Amino acid sequence: MTARKQKSSLHQFHKGSRMPRIETRSQKDYRNKMRKHTAAEVSDITTTSVPVPLTELIPEDDYLHNTDQETSHHDHQETSHHDQDQDAWYDIPDEMRPEDAESLRQIRSHHQALIQQQKLRNWSDLMISMFPAYLHLKKKTQNWSQIGCLEDFSKDLCKCTPGQRNWREVDLIDLMGSVDAYRHLKRLEQDLIQTTTACSSQDILAQRSCPACFGVSLPVDHESQPSDTSQVFLCLDGNFQHRHHEKASKNHLPLHTPHLFVTPEEIQASNDQILTHEKAQKKTEKAKDRCTEQHKAADDRRNASTWKGCDDTGLFGCCCRHDSVIYFCNIHKSGEGRGLPMSILKRLLGELNPNIQLGVLYDIGCTLGKFFESRNLLTKHLPRMKFATAVFHSYVHDWACQLKFNPRYNKGWGLTDGEGLERLWSYLSPLVGPQRYATRNRRLGGINHRSVFHNMLGMEKLLLTLKRKTLHAITHQKDARTNLDKLLSQPNPHQRGTCFTEDFFWAQWEAQRAFHANLNEEEVAHKEELAQFFERGETIKTLVEMLVSGLKSHSQSDPTQMMNQLSEIQMLQAKQDEETKKLGSHFGTANIEDEDQQKRLGLLYSAKLALYKAAVQIQGELQPLRDSKGRGERLGTVLKEKIFDALDRRKKSVISVLNTFQTRRTDYLRNHCPEQLDLPENAPIDYHQFKKIPLDDPFWNNGYMCLSKDPWAINPNVRSGIHAVLALERSKEELVQLTIELRRTVSCGISHRDQVH
Repeated sequence: MTARKQKSSLHQFHKGSRMPRIETRSQKDYRNKMRKHTAAEVSDITTTSVPVPLTELIPEDDYLHNTDQETSHHDHQETSHHDQDQDAWYDIPDEMRPEDAESLRQIRSHHQALIQQQKLRNWSDLMISMFPAYLHLKKKTQNWSQIGCLEDFSKDLCKCTPGQRNWREVDLIDLMGSVDAYRHLKRLEQDLIQTTTACSSQDILAQRSCPACFGVSLPVDHESQPSDTSQVFLCLDGNFQHRHHEKASKNHLPLHTPHLFVTPEEIQASNDQILTHEKAQKKTEKAKDRCTEQHKAADDRRNASTWKGCDDTGLFGCCCRHDSVIYFCNIHKSGEGRGLPMSILKRLLGELNPNIQLGVLYDIGCTLGKFFESRNLLTKHLPRMKFATAVFHSYVHDWACQLKFNPRYNKGWGLTDGEGLERLWSYLSPLVGPQRYATRNRRLGGINHRSVFHNMLGMEKLLLTLKRKTLHAITHQKDARTNLDKLLSQPNPHQRGTCFTEDFFWAQWEAQRAFHANLNEEEVAHKEELAQFFERGETIKTLVEMLVSGLKSHSQSDPTQMMNQLSEIQMLQAKQDEETKKLGSHFGTANIEDEDQQKRLGLLYSAKLALYKAAVQIQGELQPLRDSKGRGERLGTVLKEKIFDALDRRKKSVISVLNTFQTRRTDYLRNHCPEQLDLPENAPIDYHQFKKIPLDDPFWNNGYMCLSKDPWAINPNVRSGIHAVLALERSKEELVQLTIELRRTVSCGISHRDQVH
């Protein structure tokens, strides 16, 4: 049997095994025609139908011929003359004009807005009687914790006679509406408590955010206790993950700003004030310094194309040093402008007592204070404020900037890190996805509600937080004291017959600050430009070597073309050397006559900058691991795996940069500073040792690269001693600040109890 015959027989077999039809072909055609006819009748509501006899569209002879033919082929249609009369009509759709469609859309939108506004008015009217009933039942049932708390208490709330009462069963409950109503009741209750028990706006901040920062401490009655310094530390930062899509809501209701958010009118007033002062002082062009240019959030490169499809583009937050939320700003179709921190600071300065001193930590705190001063903004309040950069973000700033604005290197900041908002953004991260497609009011309400709960948990655990910070400060103090004692027992090679002393380390610290303060910013920029110039020259040299090796190995290549390329590279190298002489020396206070030393120093400086950038990236990846250990919180396996994967991706490039630095350092020391070649700090290190070097380690001091002959530049023990005395002083300041904050917390609790009773 052939394959074709076998296939045909199988087809006949399966065809014969099918079930008999229950519908003829003519019946199926008639059913499909009626289905199309029904669909045409209930077509799009935006179109109108004009009935036209089918005979007007088709010639009469053809129509009669087709009708007779259809009747002869289908016997069951002989008794369906009524259906044929209906089929004799054909609907011609007439589409609505765009103007009419837009008018219809606006009418429907206006109608929906009226419905939503009426619901809002109904809720507002209902809350007037619901809120007292809520307080009464909460007290009677002890917050619904007694037995029988779910019984009917309508007799206590309604005085109507049985004949006047109307009963109605509810079989559909609006769950989301009940959640919103409960939130509104809790907010009214909180506002009532705060307004009746608070004596000032600062007391409201203490009850709402953090009593350790905004509480007013009782007078000190013992000499051993430190007096209140009236210092409050704030952290500022922006987040552009909390966006909101513009098409996600129709915005039928006006935007309601929760109490933790600064109103849009205040933000706009700050922006207008900045613009007015810039025009008055002819500073419309924003002159940005090096720190601002290096910081992505500060240099507002975001524009309308970046926020395409979004109306709310992010959040700008403010929290205290205990990570409690103080205020938010909703960023609307813009980037992280200066008006956001200004509006928050203006509101806070108006609510705090006049004796409060503010310490503001911001990613670009070094430029925020300069911005206010240069434009005469907040002139009355600037003496009450001091600015610094967040600890981890400060390491991306220049060393001269760190000396002025790193809280670890300046007095009065204790161990405040300024990274509280980074932890807050992590806490609010579950809201990022859902809130992008919620309404604007629900988005702000959800963030506000979760932040209020975050503050409540923070106040419940405030004593544990103060205890944890105290233990951390004591440990930090012990480590610094141990390192300092080891150095104090060593002889001082810079002062014969004496050992190192704390005064000597402080003197060297002041000398180092003075040295960098005297450096001109233009000279520093020129120095980096010269280093990059030498780096390009080294690249050209590498290309030349590759070209020569290719010329030797590839005999089939065009010799003329390769020689032309070689001549071109040599010409570029000659221009590099010529421009080097024009740039001059910018690596020290004295003129360097040795051009080889100048070149090696420039290449070493460039390699050190690249290595420092790699260290910042690695420490940034490891920061969540350190935070989880310090705060006693679990990080999770998934996040740990992501961190380790990120480190593995960077490993190869970091090893390359590390090897380049060590090669250039060895070359420079061997030729120009052979006495320092065998020192322990110049010993080679591997990748695993490099990961453990913190960003505040003396390893990152420029030392011989700045060509200073002072002890702080040439002696690593002096640099270690400077870091030890700084850490010891910051630890002492932290313990004093924690003592003051504990007294504020207890005093605020006593005052609140007295107000309630």
